[in-house]
Amino acid sequence: MVPLDATSESRHAIPLALTLELVHVDAPLAIGGDISNPHGAADRLPPNTVDETGRHLGGLATEIARVRHVAVETFVVPSADFARALADHATQTRPEFVVMTTHDHGRIERMLLGSVSEAFIRQVHAPVIVVKHSTETVSFSQQVLVRHILFTLDRSAFAGGVHPYVVTLAKTMGARVTTLTVEGPSVPAAPPGLSPLVAAHGARDAEELSAEAEAEKLRVDGITATSAVVTDHNPGDAITAYALAHDADLIAMATHGRRGLVRLGAGSVATQVLHHTRLPVLMYRPPAE
Repeated sequence: MVPLDATSESRHAIPLALTLELVHVDAPLAIGGDISNPHGAADRLPPNTVDETGRHLGGLATEIARVRHVAVETFVVPSADFARALADHATQTRPEFVVMTTHDHGRIERMLLGSVSEAFIRQVHAPVIVVKHSTETVSFSQQVLVRHILFTLDRSAFAGGVHPYVVTLAKTMGARVTTLTVEGPSVPAAPPGLSPLVAAHGARDAEELSAEAEAEKLRVDGITATSAVVTDHNPGDAITAYALAHDADLIAMATHGRRGLVRLGAGSVATQVLHHTRLPVLMYRPPAE
């Protein structure tokens, strides 16, 4: 499923969706709207706008089918509440992945906070890959290479919900995976009789075991996987820096929960990563416990 708006920038999600070899590229389109604005003045778009959108989207589907020989199912979102309509459509159709584009870098924060992306992710339990807008012309024949996936973990149980989608991406793209945990620099309180230094080593050992356990699960699934732990007071910066230094092509993380990497909102790690990286980011909001 590839949500589009009236801008050409939103089409940057299409090449990655096509590279994933999804059977259907479902492309809701809101002509006259803005994907960074989740609400409009009216509850539904005017009929003439819906008709115009349908014709425009039909032409786009024909072009994609001609270039890539894939089935393209189109759907026009008639509601001005774009995020809710998209979430309802995703719930009904259960897409394997949702691939959507952010706009230019200066609007990323606006795009994520109180807008379609955030509102949509909060309303749907589906894996969403957020692709950054590029100044390059979109080519439907383009193959997007994802050879290294950085899978970020925290101490919650939510991150494990991303596992099956990381496996699917890695197998489809032929990618290797690095599982990454970020340890804070503070020294944990030591139990009576145990030195702070020993406690600190124990905390890092726990992070290493967590990352390695997830990597082993991936290896059992037939994926080439390694694990890593870094120490930084800012997990968002650490993840972005690690991805850049180790040539990652995509970052995967959970976006639901109350703590750590799984919280999506103002100042959260997910928002920081999306704001600073130029890589696609796979986000998944698991069902609540």
